[in-house]
Amino acid sequence: MIVANVREIFYMKSPKLLFAVAIACALASCSKNDVEQPQQDQQPVATETAVTAGDSSDMYTPPALYHQKSITTNVDVNIGGYIQYLPYNYTSTTKNYPLIISIHGVGELGDGTPGKILKVARNGVPRVINDGKFPNTFTTSAGTFSFIVLSPQFRNWPSATNVNDMIDYAIKHYRVDVTRIYVTGLSMGGGACMEYGAAFGKRIAALVPMANCNGASTTKALSIAKSGLAVKAFHNRYDPRCSYLNTYNYVNYINSDAPIKPAYKTIFLDKKGHNCWAEASDPAYKESGQNVYQWMLNYHR
Repeated sequence: MIVANVREIFYMKSPKLLFAVAIACALASCSKNDVEQPQQDQQPVATETAVTAGDSSDMYTPPALYHQKSITTNVDVNIGGYIQYLPYNYTSTTKNYPLIISIHGVGELGDGTPGKILKVARNGVPRVINDGKFPNTFTTSAGTFSFIVLSPQFRNWPSATNVNDMIDYAIKHYRVDVTRIYVTGLSMGGGACMEYGAAFGKRIAALVPMANCNGASTTKALSIAKSGLAVKAFHNRYDPRCSYLNTYNYVNYINSDAPIKPAYKTIFLDKKGHNCWAEASDPAYKESGQNVYQWMLNYHR
């Protein structure tokens, strides 16, 4: 792992690649901050980038849900249902719990009915839960916590308002700790994360976009920076569907405003596919001794 500075982490599994970068930097007398700087002509335009159906690299659909339950209900006009995960002791307590809203990719669009909702568990947090890899509790310096996880299925590309409707629904129907609400998403969902952060950033504690498919916007980045929202973004350097520059530039634009909470990015330098979320959402993957769920819990409103 090469730490470029306190705001960005580059991860490389290949020793040969690590050695090659080290030699190149030494020959060029480069500083750590020079690693993987995009060229000026590579800057993306500040517009949304559409992706084609099937952008999720893992098209596996589980035969059933384990540890989770599907709920078919019209949360709003764009959400026909969601997958529910509750803490192991939810029914035996009366306390409130941190909430994760997980937003799927465009390949998992559907109407929330039993025949479609299983697609949501192909990837990301609901996949981790369905595979039995999601711990009952997460411990940080702030204490030990369990999550409510709701993974809505969208009929069409989600707007910030759609995501906000899901949070309103969650607060109304579950015992949510409103100081600890977190939003994460992959591919299309990564773009929806950034849209939500720009529109409603003050409402949640942390945002975790993965393989964001929206081009970086300086205006939206400024809104996120001023909201005091914690951001940790992931992307593969050689993503063929959604450029890593979406993530690279978004985080840099946020940090250019000197926010109280600097945004972080992890660019997996040796990854060539679109799927960065299998690793990023795995509780076994840690940076600075913490997985992404422990990182979220460092922040509250």
